[in-house]
Amino acid sequence: MLPVREFLILYEYYEEYRYISHYFVCEVTGKGQMNLTEAELKRGLEPQWIPLRDAVEMFARHQDYADVSEEKRGSYLREYTALLEYIKAKQ
Repeated sequence: MLPVREFLILYEYYEEYRYISHYFVCEVTGKGQMNLTEAELKRGLEPQWIPLRDAVEMFARHQDYADVSEEKRGSYLREYTALLEYIKAKQ
């Protein structure tokens, strides 16, 4: 993938940590190899391409995880926010 432009920077704060996420619009230049971390493999994560509408619907359920996992709720909220900003930027 070739980054075309950055469209969003998100700052998150958990306890004494600050996380910064940069989001880019990219041009697909070919196929690559996914290299998941050990933690991602242990969690059973699996990268998938899904339609934008499906992704928005999936991550919109971030509040469903509030009582289950703050980590999952936060990551879903982050991705939901980024998707909404991407949609706004496209218009």
